[in-house]
Amino acid sequence: MIETFGILVDRRDFAFFAMNYYDGAYLVDEFFSFTIPDNFSKLTYGIQYIIRDLLSFRARVEYLNTRIIELLRDATSRRRSRRTTTAVDEE
Repeated sequence: MIETFGILVDRRDFAFFAMNYYDGAYLVDEFFSFTIPDNFSKLTYGIQYIIRDLLSFRARVEYLNTRIIELLRDATSRRRSRRTTTAVDEE
């Protein structure tokens, strides 16, 4: 299963999502979305939730990045350890 992340932006509306390719179909999972308020008082009230959600999204992307690096490191170390030896006839 392949997982990718994305951010959709439309004027003041933001949507953060993950898209998974599984069994020939794309599945979209929306993490969260928000609209940036048009006045300052609403922005100061909602900014804590926006920051929390952004940090959560960042943590998920960083986790995926770390996991990919670990998998690649394991795959390259397995390739190096696969050495083939051939028998040599002694005369």
